[in-house]
Amino acid sequence: LSLELEPTRWSHIFQVAVQGSSSPHSLDRATFQLALCEARLPLRGSQVDQLWTTFLEGTGRSGIDLHNFCAMVEAIATDICKAAEWADMAPEDFVALGSDDVLAASVASSSGEADYSV
Repeated sequence: LSLELEPTRWSHIFQVAVQGSSSPHSLDRATFQLALCEARLPLRGSQVDQLWTTFLEGTGRSGIDLHNFCAMVEAIATDICKAAEWADMAPEDFVALGSDDVLAASVASSSGEADYSV
């Protein structure tokens, strides 16, 4: 998809996900995770958790609205440095956070545990 089509795609993903949210105008934690999966972004579970927590703590909101979801997803899709800004982390720390999930997943799979990462 061209980048010009992405904002429309992000908006559509939000609109579908928000239907399952506890709020009609914002994504809750579960629908945020589902929306990011649907966006097919290269994120791991701990990175998604960090994005969620940082957004809520930084804004005092209880969910993520359409405008912020689209801005966040566009940043994640285009530039790891911008994605890390949304997580309030240095880019290398944000990348390492995802790498920790890869290590945890390989340990879990070798021990028979389930991998619940996004």
